[in-house]
Amino acid sequence: MGAKADWLQRFRENLTLLKGNLLILILSWMFMYPVTTMLSVYEPLYIKGLGASTSIVGSIYAVSTIILSIARIPGGYVADRYGRKKIIVFMTFGVALSYLFYAFAPGWEWILVGAIILNACLLYQPALLAIRADSVPSEKRGTGFALADFFSWIVSVPAPLVVIYLVSTLGFIGGMRVAYLAAVGLGTCATLLRLFLKETLPKEERKLDAENFTEHLKDFKTEYSDAAKFVSKALPALVMVYIFCNFAFWGCWPLFSIFAVDFLGVSWENWGFINVLANIVYVAAVLPVGVLLDKIGRKKVLLPFITVVAVSAFLYAITPSRTEYTLLFLVVWFPFLMFAQSLLFILFPALEADLVSRRKRGRVIAVLMLLSSVAGAAGQALGGIMYEQVNQRFPFLILGTFATISFFITLLWVKEPAEREV
Repeated sequence: MGAKADWLQRFRENLTLLKGNLLILILSWMFMYPVTTMLSVYEPLYIKGLGASTSIVGSIYAVSTIILSIARIPGGYVADRYGRKKIIVFMTFGVALSYLFYAFAPGWEWILVGAIILNACLLYQPALLAIRADSVPSEKRGTGFALADFFSWIVSVPAPLVVIYLVSTLGFIGGMRVAYLAAVGLGTCATLLRLFLKETLPKEERKLDAENFTEHLKDFKTEYSDAAKFVSKALPALVMVYIFCNFAFWGCWPLFSIFAVDFLGVSWENWGFINVLANIVYVAAVLPVGVLLDKIGRKKVLLPFITVVAVSAFLYAITPSRTEYTLLFLVVWFPFLMFAQSLLFILFPALEADLVSRRKRGRVIAVLMLLSSVAGAAGQALGGIMYEQVNQRFPFLILGTFATISFFITLLWVKEPAEREV
């Protein structure tokens, strides 16, 4: 009884984190996360349905990632020199409007245009991650990030069911077009909520104005040079892990649904249900993992989840094609692969925030994102080619191999700070 009372007390204490900016971010993510979850189930298949080959699908994602990596650099500078809030609000609305290109695309070429605009608008990501880190006490970052993801994702669990219903009743292409129109509305709602964010960058550190463009350009180069030097000296092992993980995972990301439906022979309805199961597994695990992150340390939690990614990727790669056991393999392994990989996106940012001071957090995050995105773009460009020209299973074997390499780099060289940055 005492243990149960202690657990309830700790849970109530953790819920006190849900206030101010973090609460507003969670409420806005409750509109944005279902968009991502709903659309990602079938998006590669939708692009193929508009006339693209698998290699073109990979190339579209690669171009998107390159645009995103470029956009994050000025985004990080603006976050640290102008502020977090305004860029988040304006660009969230830009993301919402970009889905109109997807909804009305007559062919895959329009998807490419929409993807470029969408990813250019995502220049607000360093500001978003910075304001989240600024808004949670350093000793509670793992729990705070996990709580944010839990409440944001819990409304996303049934999102694949919505798109399954739409494509079942309106046809595959017609149903996806309606899903993208819904994304425009949900993104607009998220924009309105983010108007209530409070700026976390102190006024004395805001130095960006239109009158001194030349000075800002010099400052931009200096600040990013310093951020790059900091990353190379203080975070080399983390950078290596990011490069390996992002190359492999994002190289596979456009291929998961194509591999499952076109090669393994799973129906698109069953693929949607498997994604629902993956969401359930993630939501069930995210809070306990966040608490462990703060209780036993970042690295001790990172290592088991990198292991799960590696093992699950290998098993996904060897799933038998078009047999009575195919669906069982996917039901067992794909949810674990996706939930472990998704949790890494909580674990690594918590470690980043511990290592980087608030004053340069936006720029350092942008540099890390740039390196991650370049690696991801290379993986996406090569993933489709490997899928078509080498073997359909090959990209997933690469994912398992690179995750294994990342495990040993993390084990041997990634270090936690003696004192966490606020």
